Amino acid sequence: MTISLSKSPSKATILIFFAFQSAKQQLNTAGGVDITINDIIIKAAGLALRDIPDVNSQWHGDVIHTFRNADIAVAVDTGNSHITPVVRAANTKTLSEISADVKELADKAKNNDLAKEEIEVEFEITF
Repeated sequence: MTISLSKSPSKATILIFFAFQSAKQQLNTAGGVDITINDIIIKAAGLALRDIPDVNSQWHGDVIHTFRNADIAVAVDTGNSHITPVVRAANTKTLSEISADVKELADKAKNNDLAKEEIEVEFEITF
């Protein structure tokens, strides 16, 4: 599928949205797993951080530390607040694995059952 970004910004946004919806529908039909647009964005961010490692780095004193994996936090509405559990190594996981991780972490967040290591992160996406 080709998306022309020469259209007006609002038309391009609508086309991208429908491309996501189409990809999501095809993935869900083929794999039998309920992949969400958020899962696709997490996977895309993980691959982008893998491909551009300078973005996946932090300053530590006089040294820049580049992370090997893309650990990405996603916001979860717990009903009382928001918390951001972490999908670890999103760059190495399939969409099905990411989807399962997000669902498990969201359930843990809503039940106030997240461990400390499940909420520490270097890169975060909030929707």
